Amino acid sequence: MQTTMTSPTGNAYQSMLGQLRQAASFASASAATVPVALPAPVALPAPVAIPAPTAIPAPATVSATGLLGDLRAAYQNLVKRLADFAKKVLQPKEEPKPAEPAPTAPAQPEPAKPEPAKPEPAPAPAATYTVQKGDSLSAIAKRTLGDGNRWRELYELNKDVIGSNPNVIHPGQALKLPGGSAAPQPAPTPPPAPAPKPAPGPSYTVQRGDSLSAIAGRTLGDSNRWREIYDLNRDVIGGNPNQIAVGMTLRLPGGANASAPTPAPSQPSGKWQWPTAGRKTSNYGNRKHPITGVHKLHSGMDIGAGTGTAVHAVQSGKVSFAGWNGGYGNYVVVDHGNGLQTAYAHLSKINVSRGQSVGARDVIGKVGSTGMSTGPHLHFEVKKNGSFVNPESYLA
Repeated sequence: MQTTMTSPTGNAYQSMLGQLRQAASFASASAATVPVALPAPVALPAPVAIPAPTAIPAPATVSATGLLGDLRAAYQNLVKRLADFAKKVLQPKEEPKPAEPAPTAPAQPEPAKPEPAKPEPAPAPAATYTVQKGDSLSAIAKRTLGDGNRWRELYELNKDVIGSNPNVIHPGQALKLPGGSAAPQPAPTPPPAPAPKPAPGPSYTVQRGDSLSAIAGRTLGDSNRWREIYDLNRDVIGGNPNQIAVGMTLRLPGGANASAPTPAPSQPSGKWQWPTAGRKTSNYGNRKHPITGVHKLHSGMDIGAGTGTAVHAVQSGKVSFAGWNGGYGNYVVVDHGNGLQTAYAHLSKINVSRGQSVGARDVIGKVGSTGMSTGPHLHFEVKKNGSFVNPESYLA
């Protein structure tokens, strides 16, 4: 079967042929009336030859000999790879030899390090010294070390024995001496020196005619120990050991051969020291009040003194009142026992509180002009069994 194939050129040809046919038909119909001049026939192009389809090449012919050769080569390659694999798996694996270390230069010896300087040991104590009565560190240093100014060496070496105050050493204490000190010499008889304050023991109330040496002889069995009593009671006695007042309560060193403390007398056999330093400005008894003008009992005595002058308790006792008391101003009352009381009025300052125990000559306040007062002074009263009595009969 032959198939006729057309091209775009052939389609144009057929279209033009159709148009000519229609024109010819139209000319035949109108030829009788209108003569038409026909155009010259158009030369038609020749039909284009269509090329034959391209022939598909036939498959190449496979050679049996080449195929067998390829299979043989692949087989041999597989066998070789299996043999290599078996060799790696089945044969023991050789450990790689470690690389030999490169030769190193012989180590140079490190230079010897200098030894740190050893601290010089503290001088070992060479001997000890037993403190004698009247000794001081400077005296011991001079006697044992040949130089009294070396007392601080003794102190530093014996702080655990002496304590915080190098001026207070006690007979019987064993003190270490620095190395190289001379052998301790027997202590010479020392001059009188302040003795250390022994532990407080019982107390003693000063009587008329007493002295510290007499009290020491009576209570300690040795009148030469009066300085121990004085050192223990400086706050009561003051700066002069020869001035003690009747009624003072003195603490005695521990171990004193004293009986129970002497009770405060209802009225002292001696006289009390004045409660403040000043002069008498008004007596006990009836008088005209300087402010109200009323005649009445002046229940105490007035002692004129500057504001701030210390006011002392005349005898030991317990504070029964301390505070403001109307016209008395700042007011303190001390109960001495046995129905005896003393009172101190118009104070500028109160130094004690209710229930506090005080000793003779303890400062209980300061002179002032509080309450109903015309100027700074101390109004001093004495009561016996609740009644006012004349204070001057009790004062020296």
